[in-house]
Amino acid sequence: MTKVAIIFGTRKGMTRKSAEIIADILKTKFKLDIALFNAKKAKLKDILEEYENLIIGSGIAMGFWVRTVKKIVQKKDFTNKKVALFVCSGLAGDALKANDKEE
Repeated sequence: MTKVAIIFGTRKGMTRKSAEIIADILKTKFKLDIALFNAKKAKLKDILEEYENLIIGSGIAMGFWVRTVKKIVQKKDFTNKKVALFVCSGLAGDALKANDKEE
């Protein structure tokens, strides 16, 4: 089974929620082995040794990434890794709320 690590940084919990939704979809639809890691607490050296597939997510506030995630993306060596990135923005969440009101 393909193993994927989802590493996220969050300020108010929405990026964690997005990471959980992504994990659920990848588990149920694609039968992938998913592990979630909070960037603040993650042991990145161990994660990079164990996983070849990484999904890295960050909240965006006023144009700035969560600091711990930004450092990971800037300083870690992702040679021979498959990496995907995602970001969460407050405006995107507001759009979802507006859609819910319209229905």
